[in-house]
Amino acid sequence: MLCGTWCHARAVRGVTRPQLVLPSTAHTAFHEAAHRLGLETLVVPVDPVTCPRTCI
Repeated sequence: MLCGTWCHARAVRGVTRPQLVLPSTAHTAFHEAAHRLGLETLVVPVDPVTCPRTCI
């Protein structure tokens, strides 16, 4: 699904440097997949108030 979205964005919107935005709690598999697909990862912090430990 990610590959299809990336190809569509490149063709329609001219995206040349795709980024994958990940929460700081993302599983390492997402980082590995981004690396293998040549995507830059942008890690954003998770607010512990709006996302308590139980939802991680």
